[in-house]
Amino acid sequence: MASSVPPLQAVTFVLTRFTIQKNLEVKYDVDLRRLRLESYAELWSRLLPLALFARDGYPTRELLEKLTHSLTHWYFGKGGLYLSEHTRDAYLSLATSTA
Repeated sequence: MASSVPPLQAVTFVLTRFTIQKNLEVKYDVDLRRLRLESYAELWSRLLPLALFARDGYPTRELLEKLTHSLTHWYFGKGGLYLSEHTRDAYLSLATSTA
């Protein structure tokens, strides 16, 4: 009669595999968060011309054109890959309104 208790090696294998998978997921999340923060910091600095309290009057059409070019360069050059879904929606809304 076969035992219903799995052999120790099978249990060890399953637990080891699960632990490795979870560790890789955590490392991926940490790396993605680091890359996002680096990317967002660059985006944040490019948004300075829109700062409410650090500008003289409303942005000019010329300034908005420069900003649109700068944001597009950032999006396709570095940052767009790291945007979360929520942040991407906000970015695309801003890019659409400045185009």
